[in-house]
Amino acid sequence: MNGRAHLVSELSVFHFEIFPFKAQLYRIPLHVHHTYQLDLYLHGQVMVRCESGEHFLAGPAEGVLIPPLFRHGFEFSPGLTQATFKLELHPHAWRCLVPRVQRFRIPPNLLQLVLAASEYWSREDDTPTCLLLGVAEACLGELLRTNALHESSSQPASGNPRISALIQEVGGNPERAWSVAELARMCRLSQGHFSRLFANEVGQTPQRFILETRMRAAASTLAQSDAPPVKSVANIYGYSTIHAFSRAFKKVFGTGPATYRKSRVRF
Repeated sequence: MNGRAHLVSELSVFHFEIFPFKAQLYRIPLHVHHTYQLDLYLHGQVMVRCESGEHFLAGPAEGVLIPPLFRHGFEFSPGLTQATFKLELHPHAWRCLVPRVQRFRIPPNLLQLVLAASEYWSREDDTPTCLLLGVAEACLGELLRTNALHESSSQPASGNPRISALIQEVGGNPERAWSVAELARMCRLSQGHFSRLFANEVGQTPQRFILETRMRAAASTLAQSDAPPVKSVANIYGYSTIHAFSRAFKKVFGTGPATYRKSRVRF
C-alpha cells in the first residue's frame, strides 16, 4: 500500500464509552452496518461473535476492524472502556482488507493518541477531526502492517489492474446504473470471461458487488440526520419505485430501508 495514499474517505461517527457496572453481562445481538467499524479497547474484555459461530476475545490495547455487511455481536462485562469509529474507506483500500473481523495490537505510541481523543470526548469538547482521522489512519496502517508481518491474510481483491480500476470506478460512483456487460466492455473482455475473472479476484460476482456497493451508499444516505425520504433515496440510486428499491435493499441488509433507518444500532 502506498504510504502516501489515505485509507479513510469519511468518518461518520466517533464515540467513547465506559459501560456502567451492573449485575449482568452486556449482550449485543448479531447486527450489521453499512460502514467499517473500528473498535479500540482501553479497559476490560469483549467477546466478539460472528454469524458463522466463530468468536474470539479482545482485551486492553487491542483493536478490532469489522467490515461492512458482516453480521456480528458482542458480549462483555460492565466497565468495558472503548473508542469506536464508523468510517468509509476509499475504494483503493478495499482490496487490502479481508472481508472478516480482524484483530490487532495497539502500540503504546498509538494508544496515547487514542487516549488523547478520548479525553476530548470525555470533556465534551469538539474532538479535532484531524486527530480522529490520524488515529483511524494509524490504526488501519498498524492492522495492515500486522497482516503483512504474520502473512495471515489472503488479499480478497485484485492484483489485476483492470479489475482494481473497476472497483474504484464503481465505488466512486455507486449511484450509476452499472451493468456487468458495461464493465466487461471496459475491460475489453467477453461478459463470461470477465465475470469469472472478477469472481476469482474479488470473491463475489460482479452483480453482487454492484448491488452491495450501491446499497451501502444508499444506507449511508439514509443514516444522515437530514436524510431525504426513502422515495427520494430510491431515485438517487436509480430505482423508479420504492418497492424495487426496498427489495434490493433487503437482499443486502435483511431489512427494508425505512426499518433500517429507524433501528440503526450504535454498536
